Amino acid sequence: MLVGQSGTGKSSLLRALLPHAEAAIGSLARDQTGRHTTTATRLYELARDAALMDSPGVRDFAPAVERLSPDTLGFIELETLASTCRFADCLHLQEPDCAVRAALGTQLSARRYESYRRLRRLYQRLSRSEF
Repeated sequence: MLVGQSGTGKSSLLRALLPHAEAAIGSLARDQTGRHTTTATRLYELARDAALMDSPGVRDFAPAVERLSPDTLGFIELETLASTCRFADCLHLQEPDCAVRAALGTQLSARRYESYRRLRRLYQRLSRSEF
C-alpha cells in the first residue's frame, strides 16, 4: 500500500511501477510542490496473487512524541550535524554555534529545515499536552 502525505508522488510512483495503471497524476503547484489528486483508495492487481493499493494522502501528521529523538525529531540528515553543535541540548533554532543552522543552503535545504521547525513547534505543543 502506498501511504504518505498529500502531493508526495504516490500515484506517480505507482505509474512508474505499473505503466498501465489509470492513476490520476496532478500537476505541480507554482512552488514546485505536489498537489492532492487521489480521492479514493484503489487496488491494482499484480501477478502472483499480489496487489498494490494507492491511497489518498494525509494532510496532517502528528508524531508519536515519545518515539522521536528530541534533538532531531526523526530528521536523519540532522543526526550527524547535530552531533557537532556547540551545546548538546541544542534545538537548532537560535542557539549559538549551531551546526544545523550553519549547514543551511549547503548540507541542509531550507525547505527541510522549515519542516523541522514546524515539527519542533508541534512537538513542543504535544509535549505540554495531556492527551
